[in-house]
Amino acid sequence: MNKISLALVFLISLSMFSCEKAIKGTGGIVDETRSLEPFNELELNGMINASFKQVKSTALDKVVVSAQENLLPYIKTTVDNGLLIINIERTIRTDKDVLVEIYGHPFRSLVCNGSGDVRSDERIMLQKLYLESNGSGDVSLDLEAKSIEVELNGSGDVSFSGSTDYLELVSNSSGDLNTIEMRSFEVDVLSNGSGDVSAYAKESFDVEINGSGDVYHMGKAELTKSLNGTGLLKTKK
Repeated sequence: MNKISLALVFLISLSMFSCEKAIKGTGGIVDETRSLEPFNELELNGMINASFKQVKSTALDKVVVSAQENLLPYIKTTVDNGLLIINIERTIRTDKDVLVEIYGHPFRSLVCNGSGDVRSDERIMLQKLYLESNGSGDVSLDLEAKSIEVELNGSGDVSFSGSTDYLELVSNSSGDLNTIEMRSFEVDVLSNGSGDVSAYAKESFDVEINGSGDVYHMGKAELTKSLNGTGLLKTKK
């Protein structure tokens, strides 16, 4: 009898959770500016499009959230120990884009878990960046950095322009990694998925292909290769 009661309570709780109504967006788009504590890491979740603009002082760190007014309370932007987390607290329904403009100092890591797209409105100057893309949204950034590491696990595409001394690209999924427009001195590529990878290198290009995605290389770098999958290594013209 106790087991039946527990099972019934579980089913009722599950039903109530499943039936939670989505919040429907109403009205026009409203901009809301929110001041932030200093941050150097970013985590983006949900159906939020984001853009990044670099500022000269941490005192200017802020976000501008653009969405239908009744949805604004559910779009959370919090800083915890230097990590800016942006997500949507409840299930929402809207036919208009949710946009967060981020104004901050150069960040050292960016994790994208949602379906929203991420872009930079101008070139971002930084020392080192780790990017992890796990969702279906696309990432397009213009960067100047000493070192950049990218891990692509989702179906979204990642594209870079700009320049870097060292570029490491790891592809584990169906998304494409396009960094031909980024001038790199040293490039390391590990391709385990079905998505294509493309990069430009001036000095060295080290590639390992274990999946079905093709790797395109450009530049006059010394080439080191290990081809174990069905993907091909091709020269980009």
